[in-house]
Amino acid sequence: PRRRRAHHSAQDTHANTLATMVMFAVSASQFDLVYNSLSFTFASMLASTLFFWLRLPSVSEQYKSALTITGLVTFIAAYHYYRIFNSWVEGVHLRLSESYPHDQTSHVPQQPCNNSWYA
Repeated sequence: PRRRRAHHSAQDTHANTLATMVMFAVSASQFDLVYNSLSFTFASMLASTLFFWLRLPSVSEQYKSALTITGLVTFIAAYHYYRIFNSWVEGVHLRLSESYPHDQTSHVPQQPCNNSWYA
């Protein structure tokens, strides 16, 4: 008799990937470093977008489309950094130990905070 092959769906593969994920500790200073870096990058991209678009009237006509597209690119980058920033904040739970106040470690949960990263 002919054996049927088991059909593995994308959902099964996704579940296996999640099952192999391991929780890791992040110190408070590491959390702050990533938090501040993402925050600064988001603010920089948004400020760049505003600068490019607000300078449009003072630029020669031949460069206006380039400046508009540049602003659009930095706006899209700002949006993506905003999403990454929110994923980081929601995905990492800062737990301060009650018995050891100096032990400020964060723990990444075993479940994903944003399923789009695991597509």
